[in-house]
Amino acid sequence: MDRLNSRIRIMWLAGVIVLLGSLTWVDSRVQQKPLSKADVFRDMAITYIDELWINVTDNTEWTLNAQAEYGVDSAVLLAFKTLCDKLDRFVPARIPETMAENIWNYARIQVELAGIEGLYGNFRKFQQEPAYKHKMFTRAWLDLTKTVLQDSDTLPSIPSALVSCHSLVMGSEQGNEQLYVLIGKEGENSLCHVQQSPHQIIYNLYNSLQMTQLKGYAMMQFSWMLLRVYGKGNFTLESELMRERYLERMAEQAISLKEALSNADAAYWRCDPKHHVEGETYAQLTRLLQGYIQNEVDLNSQQTCRENCGYYQVTKQHGCYENNFCA
Repeated sequence: MDRLNSRIRIMWLAGVIVLLGSLTWVDSRVQQKPLSKADVFRDMAITYIDELWINVTDNTEWTLNAQAEYGVDSAVLLAFKTLCDKLDRFVPARIPETMAENIWNYARIQVELAGIEGLYGNFRKFQQEPAYKHKMFTRAWLDLTKTVLQDSDTLPSIPSALVSCHSLVMGSEQGNEQLYVLIGKEGENSLCHVQQSPHQIIYNLYNSLQMTQLKGYAMMQFSWMLLRVYGKGNFTLESELMRERYLERMAEQAISLKEALSNADAAYWRCDPKHHVEGETYAQLTRLLQGYIQNEVDLNSQQTCRENCGYYQVTKQHGCYENNFCA
């Protein structure tokens, strides 16, 4: 029996080592060389949430202080407020709306992003309430966690939205091309209308998608954390698995971005306006070229006047006849 228990413990430890190894591998793929500002924010948020989980699961000084004030649930909400305040300071450049007209993937992904942003807006509203009022909103917080974590294809759902976003970015739905490749091609077709180069469009889109997906990830982690505080379950395994899947998706999207950027044109063209206005859309040059009359007698070395204009394919002044008329 002791041998069996020892064997089970060894297998369990091996499983933990494999899981930690996979997490480290995923982290290194995403975090070693951030491709953009959004990647820096993601790395910061991952570390911040990991440390917050330690405070919630262990009786740290943070936990004791939280219990002495307004409660651990209130402290968790305020901790996520601090995180979200930092995330909201970065506003990615807008993507031209005309890009969605011809790209089905992009139009679909906008719907998913709108769902995430809508729930995030409600999440931020709860964070603005003063701490002494938090106990009044306990039921509303639980309703929010239920909405965030529900896996539904018909109702606003963070898990399904994140899965769908990833599928649309990577082009895995219906065999479509990867989103960044499609965006690069569309940018070349309407280069002057979007006022950004294909390279800029792809990069800005990546930042926008990464930040919205990060908000969804943060809300899911908050929901599991809060449910644990309320004694609804452990939820550490769900949190770790979500972290692993999230980082795997972000790593794949980062690879897709690098491939698209390597082939994207960095040139930027400006369209001609429909109606030109002097002084606003163009400047007229009136003194760049000047003409003068030249006597034929000075255009040949014989000083004759026998040929016509067609004879003089290349003109050269050979003299100034009697100094009567010279340029």
